[in-house]
Amino acid sequence: MPIEFNSDGARVSSITLSVDYDEACLSFDSTDSDSDGLADSVHLMVPHAFGATLVGHDPNDTDGEIDTVLADMVRPFEAMPDGVIMEVALTVIEESSCNGDEARVGFSSDPPAMFSNDEGVLLNGETEGGAIRIAVPASTATHTPTATATPTVTATPTQDQEGPSLSIEQEIPGTPGQTVVVPIDFDANGNGISSITFTVDYDQACLSFDPTDADFDGVPDSVIFKVPATFISQARFMDSTIRFVHFSLDDTMPDGGIVEIDLGVSDKEECRGASAEVGFSSIPAFGDNSGRPVTGWTQDGSVKIARDLWFNTLVLKGSEATTW
Repeated sequence: MPIEFNSDGARVSSITLSVDYDEACLSFDSTDSDSDGLADSVHLMVPHAFGATLVGHDPNDTDGEIDTVLADMVRPFEAMPDGVIMEVALTVIEESSCNGDEARVGFSSDPPAMFSNDEGVLLNGETEGGAIRIAVPASTATHTPTATATPTVTATPTQDQEGPSLSIEQEIPGTPGQTVVVPIDFDANGNGISSITFTVDYDQACLSFDPTDADFDGVPDSVIFKVPATFISQARFMDSTIRFVHFSLDDTMPDGGIVEIDLGVSDKEECRGASAEVGFSSIPAFGDNSGRPVTGWTQDGSVKIARDLWFNTLVLKGSEATTW
């Protein structure tokens, strides 16, 4: 299954995408027999300059099983040429229920595809999915491009308590009408992690996110990265979620806070005293320094919104101070 890129005249120096396929009829073999960090079922067709290549496979992520990062990390950054940039071999499952069907192969919306130019600025882009028509009997498969919608992922944090993790504190104090800082913490749990992709969701009834990028650096001003300078980091606000990508060619992520998000706290009466959830809307993708996927887990958090506003006024009377 070829993946074709069209720059539409833009200088694109990095592409992040997640391929989703119909796992009821298709399967992907992640075997890496030559130990080059890339599954034998994936054939990259990009210029040599795009050496920052990470391809991870997570069969449990049913809305984006194959996560891919293609980037030029050495100045001057080269632009990705138009044409086929990647080929993925998928196997047709020998099930009679799939015979004669069109098995969807497309791009996930969570995480969505992301494009950056040679100045590191995020660009608007779009994707178009395709399908494999399975013959009867299912002995051959032909590629039939067709526009298909990508399904929406609901919040389903992992429960496996092994491997690297991302977590958000519970009951972070929030004041109605003000901004609360929500930190995201990372724990490698002994693993050398060089890439992390995840999406944050929040209670839209009581919390809000301002995506303004006043300094035009490609990152919303409400996001602060706390990662080493050796990491390339991106943040994008889309469909009321915040999607993050961190990756490095020669370093591993240390334990501790990696992102801080400023969220606005509603002053609506129904939100006062409530616990507004902030969590992860999909399973994160962790990769080691060889590009291999590492299974991890997440812990959602919340903002505890105060019921009342308290003000302390300091009144000075001669040498005395009184608090009201």
